[in-house]
Amino acid sequence: MAKKTRDAKQKATQQRQMEVQHIQAERENMKHQQNQNDDDYNSDSGDESDEYDELLEGLDHDPEISAIRNSRMQMMKAKQMEAAENKAKGHGSLRLITQDEFLTEVSAECERSELVTTSGMVLLASDP
Repeated sequence: MAKKTRDAKQKATQQRQMEVQHIQAERENMKHQQNQNDDDYNSDSGDESDEYDELLEGLDHDPEISAIRNSRMQMMKAKQMEAAENKAKGHGSLRLITQDEFLTEVSAECERSELVTTSGMVLLASDP
C-alpha cells in the first residue's frame, strides 16, 4: 500500500514538473514572439512615418484644412471663455472627499457648502 502511495506521489511530482516545463516553454515562446513583433514594428515604423510625412506636407497651405483648423480653434476658445465666465459668476464645483477628510472638510466649509450623499459616497458642493 505504501508503495502505491509513493508511486502516485512520484507520478504527480513528475506531472507537475512537466507542466512547469511546458509553461516555461510557452512563456519563452511568447517572449520571443513579442520581441519579434517589436522588431518588426520598429523596422517598419520609419518607412511609414516618411510616407505619412509626404502626405501631410501640402496640408499646411490647404485653405479647407486651414478653415477647419480655425473653426475648431474658435470653438475651443469659446468653451474656455464660457468656463471662465461660469467660474467668475460664482458657479460651484463638486469634488469627492474620503471618509478621513470628511470631518475637517465639513467643519471648515459648513457655512458655504451643501453635502450630497449618494450610494455611500459624500460629495461636497461648494461655492467659491
